[in-house]
Amino acid sequence: EQVVKTLTDPSFLIAMLVGIAVFATVFTLMPAFGGTSLKSRMKSVALERDKLRAEQRARLASEADRRRKGLREEQSIGMRNIVDRLDLKRALADENTIQKLKVAGFRGQNPLTRFLFFRLVLPFVGFALAAVY
Repeated sequence: EQVVKTLTDPSFLIAMLVGIAVFATVFTLMPAFGGTSLKSRMKSVALERDKLRAEQRARLASEADRRRKGLREEQSIGMRNIVDRLDLKRALADENTIQKLKVAGFRGQNPLTRFLFFRLVLPFVGFALAAVY
């Protein structure tokens, strides 16, 4: 009976409604006073994403570079050994040969090494194919 009297008392009801209104006001305005962490979070996420993207690009570039160089070196190591062992550069290459390779677009040591190797090997391969035929 006392509880019902207290709950129906107009001064208690006004105090209760004022308390609820103050709580709702504070709850509504709290994000405005607390500052927004969304901007800082978005900035940190963007920085992390850029960092990961740069690392990924660097990794892909190094893998592609390593793969490209690795294939070139693997293909010409055996040829280079034979050309160096038989000293084919001195025997078969002159300035005219190097100039013709440059005109054809083959610059550097690897094209010259391949040219000298095949210049040595292809006559034997042709003879073997002719003998088999």
